[in-house]
Amino acid sequence: MAYLDPRSRSFFQQRLGEFLSRDDDDRVFGLERDGILVTEVDGNVIDALLGEAAGKDCESFQCARRHSATTRLLPRGLRIEQCYVMTAAREQDCSPTPTWPATNNSNFHPNGFLPAAYLTRRDMLDFATVAKTKISIVKYLNSVPLAWGILQGPQSDFFETVLHTPAECADQLKDRKVDIGLIPSIEFQRIAGTRIIPGPVVACRHRVRSVLLISNKPLYEVKTVAVDNSSRTSAVLARIVFSEFFHTRPDFKPAAADLAAMLASSDAAVLIGDAALKFMEEHERPNAEKQKAFLRYGPEPLEVFDLAERWKFLTGQPFVFAFWAAREGFKDESVAEALRQSREFGVHNIPEIAKRYAAELSLKEEFLQEYLTENVHYYMDDACVEGLRLFYEMAKEVGAIKTARSVEFL
Repeated sequence: MAYLDPRSRSFFQQRLGEFLSRDDDDRVFGLERDGILVTEVDGNVIDALLGEAAGKDCESFQCARRHSATTRLLPRGLRIEQCYVMTAAREQDCSPTPTWPATNNSNFHPNGFLPAAYLTRRDMLDFATVAKTKISIVKYLNSVPLAWGILQGPQSDFFETVLHTPAECADQLKDRKVDIGLIPSIEFQRIAGTRIIPGPVVACRHRVRSVLLISNKPLYEVKTVAVDNSSRTSAVLARIVFSEFFHTRPDFKPAAADLAAMLASSDAAVLIGDAALKFMEEHERPNAEKQKAFLRYGPEPLEVFDLAERWKFLTGQPFVFAFWAAREGFKDESVAEALRQSREFGVHNIPEIAKRYAAELSLKEEFLQEYLTENVHYYMDDACVEGLRLFYEMAKEVGAIKTARSVEFL
């Protein structure tokens, strides 16, 4: 068997597309509906194209003219499956072969004949255009290093990207509009069949500065909490903090990320992402004079709590805010390596990311670089996995989820 990695596969498909574009009626291609590529062409042509794509790593593949080479797109790449003699069905106006009973190997006709209806060269050109994995990326700064290779680097060839809030990323994955999404960690429990892509993560080992609980009064007196409506994991974490520290369960209600409006209608607010970063840069030190627009109950400055810091104090574990997850039925394990490479590209280029987003967010470059290097942790290590399991158990205890299923990786 011969395997091609994603980049080699892309190159092979590109070269195949060029070959298909030639005006040669003797070469006809077909595509089986479940992804098996069937080619009626001189085996030396396929051998040459695969050789270009994979070099010495690809096994030599030969078959005589008027035979077919069958390949399958697999999670690890392109695999040569079998070479066998074509039937006369192709000679009869490209009519499809009849159906047949299932066998131990359902990919092939029990008598060794082709398992697919034949398609035209034009149909096959669609295959030669590389199909990209659809991926939903969180548009907040803390997620940018994970996706930098996809957005600006060498992994851009592998993915079709869309940018969303964390909640929207989860909805896209749940509705199967994307194959992979950077989802809030709590959504793993709510979206059936999802699996975690191992390695990359948005986590924190002490304080994060971009997930805040901000209150006009002492937390034990809080009755209502406005929650940034793009937040899901942070909302659950806030429930845990109230339950574990104060044994209270205030009412939570979604709201737009406008702190003044949130605190005008509620005792406290959960603010996340870039809006929280902007607040922290200006209000890291309590100053009632600067906070006049937010105060309701007197001249005392706001009480500001870093939720990741509260979690660390409570459990001693890092907190996992988000990770890449694959939809149910998605099996291409090769994307895990592409996403790890994207993360490494991003972590290596944090100074460039900070410089670019400083202008976009109107924040200081040094502040953002410190945030991305000191506050956010991008590696799913054993401590993160343990912290994630504990979070799910505590989320169940506060009623955010009914059951806590085991952590599952792709």
